[in-house]
Amino acid sequence: MQKSVLCIIFACGFLMAISADECVENVVAEALTDLSSKSPYSPTISLASAAEKLPKGVKTRAMAFLGRHASRYATDNETCVATEKLVNDTFLKHWKCKSSETADRSDAETLRAIRQELENYGSITIQGQEEAFGLGKRVADLLSVLVEREGAETRKIAIKRILTTAKKRTQQTARHFLKGLLSQDTYHKLDFVPLDDDQELRFFDVCDRYNALWKSVGKNNPEIKKAEKMLLEPLAQKLSAQMGKEISLKDVETLYKECVFKWHVEEPKNRREVDKQLCDLFTREELNAVSFYKDLKEYYKKGPGAHSVGGIAIACGLLHTMLEDLSVGGIGAAGEFPAYLRFAHAETLVPLMTLLNLATHHAPLTVEHSRAEARWSLRDVCPMACNLMFLTVDTPDGDAVVQIINEVVTPWKIKPCEGHVLCDLDLLLDFFPRESCRWSDMCSETADDL
Repeated sequence: MQKSVLCIIFACGFLMAISADECVENVVAEALTDLSSKSPYSPTISLASAAEKLPKGVKTRAMAFLGRHASRYATDNETCVATEKLVNDTFLKHWKCKSSETADRSDAETLRAIRQELENYGSITIQGQEEAFGLGKRVADLLSVLVEREGAETRKIAIKRILTTAKKRTQQTARHFLKGLLSQDTYHKLDFVPLDDDQELRFFDVCDRYNALWKSVGKNNPEIKKAEKMLLEPLAQKLSAQMGKEISLKDVETLYKECVFKWHVEEPKNRREVDKQLCDLFTREELNAVSFYKDLKEYYKKGPGAHSVGGIAIACGLLHTMLEDLSVGGIGAAGEFPAYLRFAHAETLVPLMTLLNLATHHAPLTVEHSRAEARWSLRDVCPMACNLMFLTVDTPDGDAVVQIINEVVTPWKIKPCEGHVLCDLDLLLDFFPRESCRWSDMCSETADDL
């Protein structure tokens, strides 16, 4: 009883008699607002207000857009199956994975649930659909405001290219984004066949040198190892005693991930009793500790700390191609506004943002930052549906580029244009030249590297 009272006072924040389940829900909901990699997208300002940050007297020419997929379900059944193996039958009394042979296949309700879960795996959620649609609508509103401010004739958005990865979550995000971006008539007339481009957009998967260096060097980073010892090992020991079986560090991440997906990504109606039980394995502080550990690992895998394993330079080719789209095809026909759209993953956007000095941290991330209020976090850099947009504008000195990050006009942080809202397009192309972004130079394995 004492535990419940403490929970009500300190975690739920008010004094009243509520059930233990309700209290667990409040504790988890509060803790999960701080988690990063699965955070839903939440813009802080109206994108249309971005027009106020742009210099007057310039004409907007074209757009290159790169977005992460919106909020999604778990991508496959690995997490579920791994969790089922960890937790005993009593704990999982009324719950089984979709692939579990012990599920009652004659039970119609179970079969419906299995079919629904099969359909959902790897898809964006209803919340994700709303994120993507809303973002597309706000981009359309911004372009409308810009055209109106320029006093120009009405221009229709002309989709010149749509690229996604082969994953259905990026293709679904693209589809819902387009529904918001275009009028209903235009959308239905669009021959929506996105081009899958995993080398351009999933370079983190297909770059041999980067993956070899990460496995041999990156995973053994001293800060990552220190975090495992300080943050995860005590938790694994506690869970082992609590659950009556040996829980590894990987098991800790598995249980954490299953809790996060159900509470932070899926809709409330899809939360199950087991998810309360799984999340209740952790205190708020423990949830935040695992979240920080995952942030630390991402920092050294694809954030500012990934320079040592080549995880940043490999985004150069994509960046150059996006700028090249605006240079070569940036002037549309009369009444057109050319748009080049790409939809990918956090592993795509974070290295590119880091290359542009947009995802930096005041000092290398260490375990000591785990208790700091301000720290490098994917929640801030690239939540679900995070996005980067380049707009070219016609100035008296030639074409310049504005960068808009998560719907905020952001001054450039690279040396040629540091502190300025506008950066000369040719200058950017020279600063990220195609010859320094050759795939063979960056991704072939060599003895010296390894």
